[in-house]
Amino acid sequence: MRLQLKSCLLAALLYATVASLEDVPKSKRDSLTATLQVSNLQKDSFEGAFDYKLTEDYVGWQGTATFNVDVTSVNMYEGDSVSHSSDGKTWVFVNKNYKSVYPAGTSVDFRFQAKYTGSDPSGQMVLENMGHDPWTVPEAPNTDDSKYNYNDIILSHCSSTKPRDRENFPQTNAYPGGETRPSMTREIRGRI
Repeated sequence: MRLQLKSCLLAALLYATVASLEDVPKSKRDSLTATLQVSNLQKDSFEGAFDYKLTEDYVGWQGTATFNVDVTSVNMYEGDSVSHSSDGKTWVFVNKNYKSVYPAGTSVDFRFQAKYTGSDPSGQMVLENMGHDPWTVPEAPNTDDSKYNYNDIILSHCSSTKPRDRENFPQTNAYPGGETRPSMTREIRGRI
């Protein structure tokens, strides 16, 4: 029973995470487009490349390639395929974990081998810089009408491993019940 509950909670959390990723704003990400350069064209395979001159630092990337033919497999040296359309004309790639950082001004050639069916291949790839974080975290509101933001003070106490005393709290404010406790953080730390 307990295992089923944990599995159910994990499934709900995973669903909520995936659903929230669909809402990630993409408008603030830098993107570049490159045309496919085909080399070593064979009857059912080819070698290709998408060449970019990066205009800013890239810390992780995602590329969406579109082809005019059915591409049945791709082996990209600088990235991994994460998905493709059922007709094989659209492929999504991400950086390999050891090839994710490129400084501005770098020329990057995303080379690959592919198998295809149909006429001579052509295409393009849109490269997105995943190093842009489109989310912002607002400052915690100070709604207790004091000059101190207790949310920030408590957060700094909870997130630090360094022992702290009551020195960060104002000495004039009493705790509930009217008493003052100079070593409250030590008492809490002892219970956790």
